[in-house]
Amino acid sequence: MTEVVNQRRIRTADAALRERAGAVIPGGMYGHMSAAGLPPEYPQFYQRSEGAHVWDVDGNEYVDLMCSFGPVILGHKHPKVERAVTAQRAQGDTQAGPAACMVEAAELLVDRVAHANWAMFAKNGTDATTICLMVARAATGRNTVLAAQVGIAGSTTIEDDVTLAGQVGVSGHLRIGKGVVATAQTGIPNSVDEGQLISGYPAIPNREWRKSSIVFRQLPALKQRVAQLEQRIVELEEKLTECRTRLDP
Repeated sequence: MTEVVNQRRIRTADAALRERAGAVIPGGMYGHMSAAGLPPEYPQFYQRSEGAHVWDVDGNEYVDLMCSFGPVILGHKHPKVERAVTAQRAQGDTQAGPAACMVEAAELLVDRVAHANWAMFAKNGTDATTICLMVARAATGRNTVLAAQVGIAGSTTIEDDVTLAGQVGVSGHLRIGKGVVATAQTGIPNSVDEGQLISGYPAIPNREWRKSSIVFRQLPALKQRVAQLEQRIVELEEKLTECRTRLDP
């Protein structure tokens, strides 16, 4: 039987870096990388990683169940991946244009994914979401999108799309120094808001996120919100039909 030892981890280096970051980085850290809204056991800064394990700047070891938010599905420093990266780096890195391997990767994806006619590449969730919105709007001819109220895509929230990257989605505001506070709406043109329907849901307290019973208690409220959104969609479709009728009698 495995013995579990509970002990408080050292946080000296992490705490010092958080303090230094607060003086030169908005909010101390921004977007999905911020650990400000997580329980105190979560580190903000990491030192190294290997396989399925990561180590923070204080030397504490963890199992990386996040897989670096998704892409590290083979683990950190996988030998084959490292060899491929080293080979490409030897030829060139961050060049003015793409290499042949981009075409090769696109061909592989189109061949492997049955419904894919072509492939586009993005460096983060924000770029990928932006591309998806662009493609969807071009294909449907519609501008309005349904956005999650606190959904995260890269360094910004899906709701804010073009917002100033910050603690938005955790606290709803970001102190950027000298008494200046940027809210979730700072820097967002009105035209962006006009093209979004925001889907909200009851907030789950940070300390209660592990208690599934809370989620179940919120199901009635969630169902009610879904029904409201469905009704709103029906109303918008009716208005759209009415507008089309006026334009093309």
